[in-house]
Amino acid sequence: MVMIRLARVGATKQPYYRIVVIEKDRARNGRSIEVVGTYNPRTEPATVELKHDRIAYWTGVGAQMSDIVAKLVKNAPAPAAADARSSIISHCGTKATFLSQKRDLDVAFSLLARPYPCRNFLSGSCIPLATIQLITGAAR
Repeated sequence: MVMIRLARVGATKQPYYRIVVIEKDRARNGRSIEVVGTYNPRTEPATVELKHDRIAYWTGVGAQMSDIVAKLVKNAPAPAAADARSSIISHCGTKATFLSQKRDLDVAFSLLARPYPCRNFLSGSCIPLATIQLITGAAR
């Protein structure tokens, strides 16, 4: 049986945990199948980073969560679509400046989804501000 549980990786008296997918009968820090998140109880407030899509996959194929991991997953909010769009847009400096003024994330996301005029928006090769204004009609 496969479990999603905590594996401690922190030093003595400095706890830090990985949230791992692991066979139930393996040791606490044994070889895991996949790391699906981290948990740091020492920060204020405690930080939890999760790969929600991978957790959903593993629970979908029958993995059981430990009580603590179930509580962490329940309390950690899933990223919203608008937040994902905002983070994608923030990778382009000139676009982010213009689009934060326009506050039109749907137009921005459709511009970023096209292969042209912005070939690779994650590497920073973005179209100029004047072109964005021309496309959206804001140059008037």
